[in-house]
Amino acid sequence: MHHLGQNAALLRIYQKQYKDASSWFHRAETLLEKAPVDDPEYSRLRTISQYNRGLMYYEQQNYAKAERCFQEVIKSSQNIEWERATLYAQNFMAEIAIKQNRLDEAEHLLLIGLTMPACNQDKLRLACYKCSLARLYKMRENLKEAYHWAKAAQDGFDRLGMKSEAEEMQTISELTAT
Repeated sequence: MHHLGQNAALLRIYQKQYKDASSWFHRAETLLEKAPVDDPEYSRLRTISQYNRGLMYYEQQNYAKAERCFQEVIKSSQNIEWERATLYAQNFMAEIAIKQNRLDEAEHLLLIGLTMPACNQDKLRLACYKCSLARLYKMRENLKEAYHWAKAAQDGFDRLGMKSEAEEMQTISELTAT
C-alpha cells in the first residue's frame, strides 16, 4: 500500500497538484510507520519517500526544503549503501546549486557523481548528469564545455527516446556552438 500512496503522490506532482501530492505522501508515510523497522525494505522505503518529497519541493521551487530532503536522502542512502539513490539526490542538489548560482558546489557534486560506478551503469542518470553539467557551464559562459556536455547529454537522451530533454540539449548546443 505504501507504494500505491507514493505513486499517487508522484502522479499529483506530475499534474502539479501539490496539495494532493502532500496528502498522498502523508498517507503513504502513515502506512510506513506501521511497518517493522527491522524490515530490510524499511530504510529503502523511507529513503524513497524522502526523495519523492524532495522532488515535490523542487518542482514547487521551494529549494530550501528540497535541499533538506535530498541531504537526508544522501545520508540515509549512504547508510544503507544504496549508491543509486545517492546519485539521484546529488543530481538534484547540483541542480539546486546551479539555480542558486552556487556553481562551484554544483560542479563538485556533478563531477563526484560522474565517477561513481552506478552512474555509468544508469544511462538515464548519466544523461541527466551531463545535462546538468551543460547547464552549469552555460551559466559560467564556458561555451566550449557547455557545448561538449550538451552534445553528450543530447546523445544520451536521444538513445533513451527522451525527445523534450534531447531538444533542450540541442538548443544549448546550438547557443554555445563556436
